[in-house]
Amino acid sequence: MGARRRPGGATLAPGVLLIAALASAAACAGSDPAPATSTIPATSAAPPRAADGVLTIGVLLPTAGTASTTARGLRNGIELAVAQINRAGGVLGKWIQVRTADEGADPAATSLALDELLAAGADAIVGPLSARVAPLVAERATGAVVCHPATPTSARSPRPRGTVVTTMPSVATSGRALGRVLVETGARRVAVIAPADDYGVEIAGGLTAELRGQGIESRSTLYDARAPAPAEVAARASTTADRPDAVAVVGNVEPGARVLAGLFAAGLRPPGVPVVVSEGFRQQELLDVFGSDTALDGVSLLLPQADATDPTFRDVVTATDPALTRTWSYAAYGYDCVNLLAVAAEAARTDDPAVFGPRIVDSSRAGVSCATVQRCVELIAEGRNIDLVGASGPLDLDDAGNPIDARFELHRFDTGGRTRLLRVFSLR
Repeated sequence: MGARRRPGGATLAPGVLLIAALASAAACAGSDPAPATSTIPATSAAPPRAADGVLTIGVLLPTAGTASTTARGLRNGIELAVAQINRAGGVLGKWIQVRTADEGADPAATSLALDELLAAGADAIVGPLSARVAPLVAERATGAVVCHPATPTSARSPRPRGTVVTTMPSVATSGRALGRVLVETGARRVAVIAPADDYGVEIAGGLTAELRGQGIESRSTLYDARAPAPAEVAARASTTADRPDAVAVVGNVEPGARVLAGLFAAGLRPPGVPVVVSEGFRQQELLDVFGSDTALDGVSLLLPQADATDPTFRDVVTATDPALTRTWSYAAYGYDCVNLLAVAAEAARTDDPAVFGPRIVDSSRAGVSCATVQRCVELIAEGRNIDLVGASGPLDLDDAGNPIDARFELHRFDTGGRTRLLRVFSLR
């Protein structure tokens, strides 16, 4: 990777120095979606800057609110990847620079934060966390590569190949996984409740297609995520001629939790009616909203696999402090985003997003396997095609930038508000 040089003015998140030390020791021993047309300020995004040989990554994740716990895990993974890469010499012979911004709680705040990152010269954006603003970030950040570490994305990317990628299963795949879980409940009539936007329609489409393939009847109820009427949504799902045998609720904790509460009030809840919620209803965030240990008893939660599959990565995480394990959930997805960006820039020999972006997909598949950026760079120097293996598992991306192999965890809430892992399964 060449001689290491600390770039002037690099802004690393506070945890990077600590994690750099941990990485050194280890070396010795990852939706409240609104429609894609959501209003966003008409500020001008910064134009792409000329390549300067320094890979600059902008981290766009929330720092407060119910999603901050997941965001903290993602940041830990991002910081670990940056620390390891810089310790080995950086990218293109120079240390990676990191700029951070708060994703905020609405599209307007996200837009302003994104503009700050682009103005600071970000070649790539890692984030956001909310599916509500993910399409807007992809649309506005045309001068940078975007890697979504924990937001399912559409299989239909409006951007050129490789300039928007994700380390998490796509929306359609998540829908298929939900469908598979509902099939296993034995239900013959399923109510599907989802936000009335591109995300909700696509995930509901994958879900209902899976059910239809098994001969199961389904009915979709779509709601406006920006101004939901939970009682009305529940009524539309429950007062049909044939009440559903099971229910799937898609979305994020806010406003999805209120929709879920409306369903409970209408009598659609376990154990009589199986209820499965999507990855946007992550455990702690959902508990924070409901505020009761017993409210969610029996509800099933389907998530992309949260923990890393790479044992080396897990060892480094465990070395930090066993008590902090929860703050590393989804860390592997953020870690993998940084590594994908780094190996693509090395393969392209430039930090120009328009040039290294299209190399990301090719660097994730159909080459010689390598689990670290350093090893990948050695193979690139030998003229070999590479296949980066991620901490979250295989990173083979399709042409739309979504993982081909997807791994999911099925959990169930108990009377104490805890979730019990039922099983892990894969979809391809």
